[in-house]
Amino acid sequence: MPSSGLHVVLIQPHAPADGPFERLGRSDLPPLGLLYLAAALEAVGHRVTVVDLNLPMRVEGVVRRIRRANPHVVGIGTLAPCQPVVEDLAQRLRTALSPRTLLICGGADATTRTSLYADSGLFDAVLVGE
Repeated sequence: MPSSGLHVVLIQPHAPADGPFERLGRSDLPPLGLLYLAAALEAVGHRVTVVDLNLPMRVEGVVRRIRRANPHVVGIGTLAPCQPVVEDLAQRLRTALSPRTLLICGGADATTRTSLYADSGLFDAVLVGE
């Protein structure tokens, strides 16, 4: 990897267990969209870490590990049922990360409800479309 490559962390959130979509639960499927994006970024020389919050892990521990890794960019995927989880995670990361770390979100919900994410003040960028 060239020294100019970025360290990018991509996060797949989970649906909250106590919300209206609790019946969806946690997914056993890998986050294919983020994995495709990771492969494309790695192909051009960036280092990528994918975090799937559908796996059994505590958010506090994930935030600590990401802070220690000191990435250049953190991206969070969005789906409507996961919006409260995305917002909570973004608030935790915004507090924990360096101000130089770019915090972005993208995905289906960010595309359809762009202003919800853009106006939150939590993200440096909101990616829309595929």
